[in-house]
Amino acid sequence: MEYVWGVVDHVMAEEPEFVVLPRESAEEVAGILRLFEECSTWGELRTKADPKLYDQVLGMAGYGEFADSAAHLLVGREVPRALATAKANYEPTQQPPGDDEPFRPFDQIGAAADGDFPPDPRYLMNLHVPSDIVDAHGERFETVFNGVYARFPESAAETVISDLERRGHTCVPDSALVTATFKT
Repeated sequence: MEYVWGVVDHVMAEEPEFVVLPRESAEEVAGILRLFEECSTWGELRTKADPKLYDQVLGMAGYGEFADSAAHLLVGREVPRALATAKANYEPTQQPPGDDEPFRPFDQIGAAADGDFPPDPRYLMNLHVPSDIVDAHGERFETVFNGVYARFPESAAETVISDLERRGHTCVPDSALVTATFKT
């Protein structure tokens, strides 16, 4: 697997963190965030996004089945009555938004507002970096709503890269791509 890595100084961290992600995951998350930033109308999103992603976003925004809009509630710890409350408040919209309607993803998509979509890079590191590497050189922490995250101090970069490469992975520095996986 090809990993990309960089050191990121983001708003959620007290000090710069070393971040390493599968290239495919990093490109997907960065691409979604780029679309969220670039598209000001639903029509722009429809024309620029992959049709599968567009359908996914429609579902999460309430233009589909309840399961589509509530899937992000199942990430992390269960919140008592969250699904029941969401279902009681769910008002399915039959017609997708018009092309000229404003697209405000962090207002219109619960999963985006909650930090579940696209997934946080530290959540992805917990999924994709071998557990023993995280346990030896970093730490895991559980968020209240968004699942378990992994993080590495900047000082762990060389060792983590070496451990991944010993396992046959390729590690490529790409600070711009890694930084683009964080919401601003």
